[in-house]
Amino acid sequence: MKRMRWMRACAVFLAAALTALLTVGCSEERAQPTLVPRPEMGEAAQDLIQNLVGEKYDLVVKQFDDQLKGALTEEGLKTAWEPIAASSGAYEGVADTPGAVVEGDYVVYRITCNFENNGVLFTISFTADSFVGGLYMKPVDRFDPNDDDVANTTGRPAADLWSEDVVLDKDGKYPLPGKLTLPKDASPPYPAVVLVQGSGPSDMDETVYGNKPFLDIAEGLTMRGVAVLRYDKRTYAHADKLTADLNRFTVMDETMADALIALRMLQRDDRIDSRRIYLVGHSLGAMMAPRIDDLAGDTGFSGIVYLAGSPRTLTEILYDQNLYLLEINNTGEEQKQELLTAINAERDKAEQLGEMSAEDAQRALIYQMPAYYFKEMNDHPTEDYLKNNKKPMFFLQGTADFQITVEKDFEAYRAIVGDRENVTMKTYEGLNHLFMQTSAKEGEKPGLSDYKQEGYVDRRVIADIAGWVLAQS
Repeated sequence: MKRMRWMRACAVFLAAALTALLTVGCSEERAQPTLVPRPEMGEAAQDLIQNLVGEKYDLVVKQFDDQLKGALTEEGLKTAWEPIAASSGAYEGVADTPGAVVEGDYVVYRITCNFENNGVLFTISFTADSFVGGLYMKPVDRFDPNDDDVANTTGRPAADLWSEDVVLDKDGKYPLPGKLTLPKDASPPYPAVVLVQGSGPSDMDETVYGNKPFLDIAEGLTMRGVAVLRYDKRTYAHADKLTADLNRFTVMDETMADALIALRMLQRDDRIDSRRIYLVGHSLGAMMAPRIDDLAGDTGFSGIVYLAGSPRTLTEILYDQNLYLLEINNTGEEQKQELLTAINAERDKAEQLGEMSAEDAQRALIYQMPAYYFKEMNDHPTEDYLKNNKKPMFFLQGTADFQITVEKDFEAYRAIVGDRENVTMKTYEGLNHLFMQTSAKEGEKPGLSDYKQEGYVDRRVIADIAGWVLAQS
């Protein structure tokens, strides 16, 4: 166990109201085919809202089924929407996008948008053939993810989802306990994600002090219609078994192999839509995601979500992290200089990795970790995988994250893939490496104490991931 300290050392890396509202078309009887939420429905719901806000009533009505077209003309839609728009003020954007639920003969989306004066809840009901068969618009309070009733809950009530204990690679060398959460109110087959943790030993919830970001994400996504598979990391569940050949230990052993096993498990599950399985990586898991996806092949993952990842090398990132923590430390000047000398010495060793043989790297240490671990990663530059990846990709980054930063890491992604149609990129003001609100006060720099404050993954992040997954075709 002593030799596993280097794995633990970077575990944190992981890191008013209108009384008459529009409600048309949902009460008539219809034939009842099997209903399944489909990606085009989520995308169509978003398009409808944008067209309505933009007063493109003809485009909205084009989405209606024949019955709704007969009940609601362009002029009627305009008459219903204009009073709501006038009282709500300027449109600000989509604020909450829970997943679809099947209700009777319809697949129903409830999307809250924020306007200058209030929010508006859009309830959009789709027929089995993806036409809009019902539309309901209601002014509500603005959606505030920091409100105690919203931000600090992610769907914890167990009654709102199904949870199954599973074991990855049950008969293999490294069986891993896990959980599969399944939507309760939607119909299979479900879209699904595999959660891949950051560095160091980590349980399936990616627990850091009192925080459990993967539990928050799993339950939040599942309540929005997305199945989630998460599991203990190999370095958490089988630390003792991994010490025998630690000098040759690689990120394949640490995380990549098990992500592929998780993918195959979902692909064999009839309740999961095998064409809609996505990889959600956090920190190191996000850094390795393009490589994992490449190994999975064209019939593997359908897209990737990057939570606080980076295309830079891990040694570059660790160097910057050490410099940052040294800067905010209250250590005396003399000791700071000593530490700076030691940090620079590790950087210098890391810069020689390209010239090291595999044998030399197995005998050397960098940042108190086996040099071979870094060398193997450096031999597979992330940029090479990103350049060739045409699948949908969603990059998310908190602005208060000091471990992975907007300036050096998020923007590095943008420089490589930011101009592609298959790429979505978004930052979140004030969120740290765990995608929780920073505890740092205005003017203060966040530090490791940020993770000691118990919180929850910001609901905007969960809603955006769910919306993105459900919108994919």
